[in-house]
Amino acid sequence: MVNIFVWLVICVFLFADNLYAGPYTSSAHGDSAYGVSRRGTSQYGRGHCAHCHEQHASIDGDEPEPDGNAPSKWCLFSNNFETLATSSPYSKEDNVCFYCHYSTAGSIQSLPGFNNYSYSYTFGGATSLTSPDNIFDAFYSPSYHNLKDIYDFITGARGSHINFANFPADSNPCSGCHNVHIARRNKAYPGNPSYTAISRPSQHTSLWGDDPAERMSSVTYGTNYQPPYYRGLTNLEPDGASNDRAIQAAKTPDYVTFCTDCHNATNTIESTTLGRTVRKIDWANSVHGMQDSWRRLDTDERRPPYRAVNKNYVLACTDCHEPHGSPNYGYLIRKTVNGGVTDVKANTNSDWNTLCNKCHTHSHSMQSCINCHYHGAEHMHGRPIF
Repeated sequence: MVNIFVWLVICVFLFADNLYAGPYTSSAHGDSAYGVSRRGTSQYGRGHCAHCHEQHASIDGDEPEPDGNAPSKWCLFSNNFETLATSSPYSKEDNVCFYCHYSTAGSIQSLPGFNNYSYSYTFGGATSLTSPDNIFDAFYSPSYHNLKDIYDFITGARGSHINFANFPADSNPCSGCHNVHIARRNKAYPGNPSYTAISRPSQHTSLWGDDPAERMSSVTYGTNYQPPYYRGLTNLEPDGASNDRAIQAAKTPDYVTFCTDCHNATNTIESTTLGRTVRKIDWANSVHGMQDSWRRLDTDERRPPYRAVNKNYVLACTDCHEPHGSPNYGYLIRKTVNGGVTDVKANTNSDWNTLCNKCHTHSHSMQSCINCHYHGAEHMHGRPIF
């Protein structure tokens, strides 16, 4: 009887992820070739649950020690998320995810050469010189997604939102956009969205972008999404493999629907760091969204590949913004946009022009960038400006 009980307990730990969180062994963390493998836990194969979860705090690996020599609620090897960490600079101990998604020298993940570059680098072709090579450093950037704000929002501690019922009060903020048990390794396959790493907050138990209906080529956008240039001025994002709009759009997850799960015209997001509510985004009526404002701009005032007469181009959020953090001044602006380098160091016209002139010639108004972007982001993300 004792042996049967022990076997049942082992089964719970071995198969819990498959039962409750989907195909774990196909995920980036559960893959036997490149999945999780914590230093000091070599008794477990790569991808094994025990690299993150310690039953009864019994592993006691080299680093870090179990949380207070006792298991956490999730049986993690360390503190899940430090809710007192209201803003960057963060420490590795503030978030269990940072222990592996850290600089190579400090990561406890044993896989050599383990990196997570920015969106600009992975899907835009930027050089590593303009990109942090790990998630921790991205959140250490001048502009970043504040983890405490995300935590407060998805758990309902602050702000009003749709019911994110999958996030209990002690959730990890990273889980707002990623389900760690099913997230895949999109960075290795940037042209194959079936390897997507994201899940919508309102659909936490499933991946987002793996279905053709969840991409920028869906019927929602038709032929209106034009991917930006990848690195140079020939092929397009997200992998630079083609200059065909339709082919590349079909490789890009629908980041608009994904991001507007939180950032929409309805939700109120209260930011501890900013000391105010985050501006609402009405993408349906935005000049860069679904609103038909592009047609009011002369085609000569748009740069390739956006020069098309009478065409309402829709942008994806990631065409201009990083998801984690950016070396630019604010708003998570990408370091490269439409094949060119941006340099937004301060809130000035000249700096913002390095972003806007990647798609606009600005012959109609060289000073309009900061006026539209700074004096109420509704111009860029809400109502049309022409």
